Amino acid sequence: MLKVIPARAEHAAQIIAYLSITCYWKEFVEGNSLGQSYQDFMLEWVVMPRLADTRVLVDEQDESRIHGCVIAATTDRLGEMPDYTPHLHPKVMDTFGAWFQFPVSDSVVLELFALDAELRGQGHGATLYQFAEEQARQHGKSAISAFVWACFPDSLITLTRRGLMVRDCISFPAPVTVPLLYMEKNPEYVASKDLFQTQAYLDTRDLLLG
Repeated sequence: MLKVIPARAEHAAQIIAYLSITCYWKEFVEGNSLGQSYQDFMLEWVVMPRLADTRVLVDEQDESRIHGCVIAATTDRLGEMPDYTPHLHPKVMDTFGAWFQFPVSDSVVLELFALDAELRGQGHGATLYQFAEEQARQHGKSAISAFVWACFPDSLITLTRRGLMVRDCISFPAPVTVPLLYMEKNPEYVASKDLFQTQAYLDTRDLLLG
């Protein structure tokens, strides 16, 4: 039977593997000014600082191997973590600067949400996602936000089903061709669900001309 537990140091290398298949982390780290290997950079600057904000899906008979992972932390908490961007190659900042500088709402940020392919469609993704909801309740945040690459339709479907809506889209210069979507769940956006079918919208007159 599978269950979700707090991540431990022994899971760190596996968490890197999940991060690597969900973003341009390899490109972020290439040419870093510290001369660190990909593994060392990710451990020091990304995985270990976020370990307390990470949950992993494991088999209760073998908690050493993980089958899914979620990282979710408040914007305040993320702001306290070491900033790795000064150590990235200038070309990385030129390419992804719009993302690094994006004004994320005061929220719980869903930084990683990944599940082994063979386990999808069985409810495990929903179980992992609940950690973000728990973080929001615990820290009094009314919003949950996430960046999702447009090439991940399964993630988009899963998150929209849980109330997150696309609020913005970031395009990058070549050679990056995939847009990055900013998604957010908050009471205002949830209330706008199916906006054009609501009585409030149907009763609206002169929205643009009034």
